[in-house]
Amino acid sequence: MAFALWVMQALQRLRTRQERDQAHLPWRSAEEEGEEQRDALSQWDKEIPEWLTDKCRVVASLRSGMSILCLKGLALTPVWTPGFVGIFTSDDVTPDTSRRRALNFKVEEFLADARAAVQASVIRNLNALPSRHLVPSMIDFISECVEYYGDEVVLKSQLPLVSVVRPPGETKLLSCDELLTHVAAAERIFFSSGSSAEDAMRDWSSGFGKSDVAIVLAGERRGRAHYERDEVHGSLAALWPTVLIAPLHGVVLHLIAQAWETTVDELLQQDGWTHRSTNFIGAFRRAS
Repeated sequence: MAFALWVMQALQRLRTRQERDQAHLPWRSAEEEGEEQRDALSQWDKEIPEWLTDKCRVVASLRSGMSILCLKGLALTPVWTPGFVGIFTSDDVTPDTSRRRALNFKVEEFLADARAAVQASVIRNLNALPSRHLVPSMIDFISECVEYYGDEVVLKSQLPLVSVVRPPGETKLLSCDELLTHVAAAERIFFSSGSSAEDAMRDWSSGFGKSDVAIVLAGERRGRAHYERDEVHGSLAALWPTVLIAPLHGVVLHLIAQAWETTVDELLQQDGWTHRSTNFIGAFRRAS
């Protein structure tokens, strides 16, 4: 944690050297950023995921997206590194004449390597969640892990995170592997987003078949739908065009498509969905 706080202080010094009104370098006080960083790093129960080489040191942080880019051992400029805070050097960077900015620097390759490097550590943290937390209370944290570190962190974990409802009213959390097996033989998958399991079950009170599966997902910060005062009906693609931006929704939809050997787009085009408030409810039907 001390390293991350040191980086935040160094970023503050670099920022005072540059124009504070740049759109891509929002200005906040050192105290605000330090407090936010402490909160972010404290979310890692087991260990703080870190990537350390002779050219970089970055730690996984869900609340900071800035690192220091160096050239030949000298700090050059702050850069956006979503999900990470740290310091790294690159041989492929061209400084401007003031040597205070990088010209045409592409950070994507570095981020891909960083995500791969911390993946196992993030998975260990996710696997440890059930022993220390109620998993439904950590959905925002899990969603952000998927957003910043990739689908693989939940696909390869044993974390039970998807609520499946079974008659007469039992709710069970399944891991991604368990969900894939569970939906493979289903003819219909009832699906609710944003509602409680109890509210969803009231909507599913009739017509629930023996081979049907019911999934309840909490709303996520990313991809959240607009508020709808009255009920609106249609396909999920029409009602919620940004559904795949919501990290966990995207994972679950891809698992259903994989189990049924279809595409996510075909699932989203199916009619029979209802949007009310910020909640969605409907069912996916297996193609005959």
